[in-house]
Amino acid sequence: MYTCIGVMLAFDIETTGLDGHKHDVTVVCTEDFHTGERIAYEFDRIKKQDPAHLQQLKRDLVTAFNNATSLCAFNGIRFDIPFLRNSLKLDNNTVNAWLLKTTDILEACRLGKFGPRHTFGLNLLCEFNGIKMKTSSGKEAINMAHANRWDELKNYCVEDVRILCDLYRKRHLRNPRGYAMLDLSKIAHADVYAPRLQASNDTIMTEAGSKDTTSKETTKKPQTDEDDIDSLIQESIELTNEQRIAQLEAENKQLKEKLQVYLDFCTCL
Repeated sequence: MYTCIGVMLAFDIETTGLDGHKHDVTVVCTEDFHTGERIAYEFDRIKKQDPAHLQQLKRDLVTAFNNATSLCAFNGIRFDIPFLRNSLKLDNNTVNAWLLKTTDILEACRLGKFGPRHTFGLNLLCEFNGIKMKTSSGKEAINMAHANRWDELKNYCVEDVRILCDLYRKRHLRNPRGYAMLDLSKIAHADVYAPRLQASNDTIMTEAGSKDTTSKETTKKPQTDEDDIDSLIQESIELTNEQRIAQLEAENKQLKEKLQVYLDFCTCL
């Protein structure tokens, strides 16, 4: 049986405005990168139709984020996570843990991970990489919430996390600004592109005395080229102690940069 080494949740939020102190989160959608499982936390619908379960919905969201090995978003470092902190009144320890395990394509480009510091919109990134683009806009999502068009709102948010997973499954992306190619394995958690483990329980002895292993998949395989997987394994094997230390130092520097952005630049705090 194939099992995931870890869980990466792609997530997106919709809100009634840009200020987490004044406005509310209306829906949060997640998609498990490996299994494709999608969940919608419909805060606006529950608030208006079943307010007694609002706190349980919040607890469910926090549990899912806490349990994920990693998270990914687009502009999640500077907007989504700080907004959730204020709107849902989350504690700093919870939020900091989320920030440290969040991969954010836009933030990586802002910090110069793929050439000079630069930015671009999600639709432009999709256009350059043959990914189906967003179906609406954040402004229209606010109108959907005010008009109680909850199904439309949820579907729009679901599309955003679908886009994120499509981008990560593609892994190598053309940069809309013409800088270095976006190899998402350079910023993603180590288990995102790692091969899944295969158990040996279903081994059958053939008449010739050789072993024939069959497997049953319970989740979708990550859409990663076999050559890419082999390369990742080989790179891991060939790392020297000095290279591992350098790698850890680079990761530590990146985590510090994320926290610095959170402290200095998040305008909605």
